[in-house]
Amino acid sequence: MSRLILMIAITVVAFEAGWFTGRPGIRRLRERTRTLRGALTAAAWQIEHDHLTCLLSRQGLITAFADWQNRGQAMVVVFLDLDNFKAINDDYSHDTGDEVLHIVGDRLYEIVDLHAGAAARLSGDEFAVLLPVRDRDIARLLDEIVSFVGQPINVAAGGVPIVIEASASAGACWATLSDSLPTALDRADTAMYNAKHARQFHVFYEPGMTKPAAGHRRGARPRDRREQRTTS
Repeated sequence: MSRLILMIAITVVAFEAGWFTGRPGIRRLRERTRTLRGALTAAAWQIEHDHLTCLLSRQGLITAFADWQNRGQAMVVVFLDLDNFKAINDDYSHDTGDEVLHIVGDRLYEIVDLHAGAAARLSGDEFAVLLPVRDRDIARLLDEIVSFVGQPINVAAGGVPIVIEASASAGACWATLSDSLPTALDRADTAMYNAKHARQFHVFYEPGMTKPAAGHRRGARPRDRREQRTTS
């Protein structure tokens, strides 16, 4: 009997010794797992987001587009391009240009957040927006987007406060559940070029629409001319 008790005691002591010895290893393993999980999450976020504006990147837009289609959600795809952005970089600096892009990104985020959409920076001064199809005036919504993005931007160039008179052109198209993102973006991009060519703020894609011949937009847009006449 005493030998049995002794064996039980030795077993208990050995188990407790192993438990307390192993606990730091288990704790370290859990900490490393949490660290690795956090690193993977951060890496995934960086892949799917633009580092300058914190909007979605092109890869993030691909994911969002696929998620919406998987949910059976038809959408409007908007392609937006800042007007004369190169002149901002040339006249001031690329840092000033980056600040303008950052502010435009904030404005787009506010709009899509309000309308349950998504926004991405594709490259340079090109942006894309996904909006769920609902009973709404799309033309008015596009006007809201372009007008909000085109508000004057207060930045500092070389430590001196300046006001950038921003403006943007947009093209949009319907995206059905059978459309791919490249196809939708190409249609919206085509509509955007037509908006620039026609000196309009935005144009909605129509079947058969093609990009106009290369050329620079000259003169003020119709609305600008109306506003100038109103104020004069």
